[in-house]
Amino acid sequence: MLFGPDVSASVPPGMAFKASPEWTEVEIPLSRFPAATPGLIGDLAFVAQAPPPGRFAFELDDMEIR
Repeated sequence: MLFGPDVSASVPPGMAFKASPEWTEVEIPLSRFPAATPGLIGDLAFVAQAPPPGRFAFELDDMEIR
């Protein structure tokens, strides 16, 4: 989910992706978020929906916003 500088009660725009068990690169273009520009992003959120039962890990590395 991508949050702009103005916090509102509406649900922020998001984009689903499937994480694989192996390390992979995922690219999410800012063009998928109509109002997004790098200078106006307030927050980002990565949310696991319906994760598999048991322990799991989610790692980020070398993240860029451009």
